[in-house]
Amino acid sequence: QTPPQPHRTTPHSSRVMSNIADFLTTIHLQTYAPRFIEQGIDSLEDLRYERDLDGLVEDVGLADADAKTFRSALKAALSGGIVDALRQSGARHDEGPQLSIDETVLGDVNARMGLATGEEIEKILSAHARQDFLELLNLRDVPIDSLGKVEWSGHEAMRTNEVAMRCKLLSLRLDSSRNMHPKAPLAARAVQNALDLMSNKETRREILTEAVRRKVDELRASGNSQFQGGYVTLTGIHYGSGATASRTQEENYVSKDVSNDMPTYDASIHEAPKDDDDNDATAHRARDEIKKAPKVDVSSIRAKLASKAKKPRFM
Repeated sequence: QTPPQPHRTTPHSSRVMSNIADFLTTIHLQTYAPRFIEQGIDSLEDLRYERDLDGLVEDVGLADADAKTFRSALKAALSGGIVDALRQSGARHDEGPQLSIDETVLGDVNARMGLATGEEIEKILSAHARQDFLELLNLRDVPIDSLGKVEWSGHEAMRTNEVAMRCKLLSLRLDSSRNMHPKAPLAARAVQNALDLMSNKETRREILTEAVRRKVDELRASGNSQFQGGYVTLTGIHYGSGATASRTQEENYVSKDVSNDMPTYDASIHEAPKDDDDNDATAHRARDEIKKAPKVDVSSIRAKLASKAKKPRFM
């Protein structure tokens, strides 16, 4: 009986080795190992997050044939490692939507680089769709006490610099030049819209008033008997004559912002993209309008202008 042959790792093996020298040995390129180490590449994890792989291959001095072998083996090794990681995490095919390998790598890269992940981007877009800007900017909840009174002084939402700083940090994490998530530009628009609305006193007043009413509705739905009835405003729940006065004050309120350039909520962020048929129809309408436009004889105009031109006196 012949003894079992030892298993040899091929270049297309799905096993991911942490040592770059071991990986290069399996594809018979071990002579290049010192050069990779000189470039700061000690493991496959370093190659996974290498931005300029072409430049690295050139710096190492891989021959064309060796470079082709290296790229093919690296792609197979990294893909196999991701699949193994998903299997070890206990993921099942029947547990919600499945992420592709590219999406998994993208989320991992974003998390390591401090960029917004897909989960964070979806949370931003969801909060913007619900116009819940406290959640979008990760601000504290509505400061309502046991008597239904709301005191906004000291809250981050009232400090324009704090809001601007949070929006700036979110915008950096959503920068489309670094964050490759397909919805990152939409989330960036949502953050900018939140900054515009929260930086204006009048729109911020409306936003916080809706936040208080939303919070009171949640407390009432949870069965809290202390918050039943009354009239809800920016400053909390008002009862009796206070409710009447608050309602009258809101009805008679006149904005101090006399300008007409107040920011508005950007609902277009959540509109479905137009179909190709719609785009084609728009293009056809534009072409038809161009055809209907009266034609201008440019040559005749130029001839008339030339005939009217006067010669300089010194000629």
